Amino acid sequence: MNVATGAGAAMPATPSPFETAQVTARGGGYSVTWRAPGVDRVHVRAATTAVNAAAGPEVALAGPSATIDVPPPGPARRWYFALTPDDGPPLTLAERSLGLTGAPNFRDAGGYRAADGSWVRMGLFYRADGLNTLTEEDLRAMSGLGLATVCDLRTAAERAAAPDRLPEAVRSVVLDVQGDAPLGGDLLALFEDPARAAAMFQHGGAVRLMAEINRSNVAAPSARRNYARLLELLADPYGGPLVYHCTGGKDRTGWASALVLSLLGVPRETVIADYLASNGYLREKLGDLLHDFLTEHELDTAELNPELVAPVMQVHPEYLQAAFDEVEARYGDLTGYVRDGLALDPSIVDALRARLLTR
Repeated sequence: MNVATGAGAAMPATPSPFETAQVTARGGGYSVTWRAPGVDRVHVRAATTAVNAAAGPEVALAGPSATIDVPPPGPARRWYFALTPDDGPPLTLAERSLGLTGAPNFRDAGGYRAADGSWVRMGLFYRADGLNTLTEEDLRAMSGLGLATVCDLRTAAERAAAPDRLPEAVRSVVLDVQGDAPLGGDLLALFEDPARAAAMFQHGGAVRLMAEINRSNVAAPSARRNYARLLELLADPYGGPLVYHCTGGKDRTGWASALVLSLLGVPRETVIADYLASNGYLREKLGDLLHDFLTEHELDTAELNPELVAPVMQVHPEYLQAAFDEVEARYGDLTGYVRDGLALDPSIVDALRARLLTR
């Protein structure tokens, strides 16, 4: 599938020496791993912001391939690590998850390697589930990100029932991607009639339903308008860090991330892995949500049992594949989707790549 780029797009000639690299939280500290063939040594420096990481104090030094454990450099909630070869530009990474109690699927959308050897910058855009149950500590952690904009992909009914809790001075932008889609994005409304829901979910119906929702994320007019607007906001070099979210952070948000990462040239298998990561982050939250909903509405769990409903509370590869199949069926490829479906000039993708990719 082609990636939309304009004739004026220009990328640095020298690719990053890092073939793999990742930062993960571990045992109260961090595990930093990388592989950079051809590099003699890699200096690891740390700071509380991505822009300052390369100038921060050195916390480790190792060879071209290593996995090292780094204790917390200080009391800050989030640390960025700049991996700097002896000769070459640094690669700055952080743990993706913010570890928020009220939004467990809030995570950095960057830190992936594109097919051309460039990397998706971290600290610029985030994906999340609902922001209505954030704790005070969560809000302080969000404030530390320097967020400028929160893009709310939910419906009007969802927003009214569960208003976002946001740090002060953060702009909220409504991008209701399912506003005129057949289901309107309100999955929980299906459970109001347990007999109807049970019949719908029998014989793989839940999987088919989720595939249809993902197709509507591509085809619905409201989806096309609002995903286009999201790309414009992400491409704005003066826009500041941004987070986009829905209720679970897995379907509407999942397509947003899959679309952006694909346009940045991230390989499909990596895009799918990022999509499927929601299952781990959301397992406890969505399990509790389903249990509470069934209990609150006194629904017959023998008729509408959790195993029957589980596919609605999860992400499966075929859900995301349904969205990509819809792109190909309607527009041929991502280039056609951006041009004809989202009605965007290719220069938007050029600007997206210029802002979000680094060598």
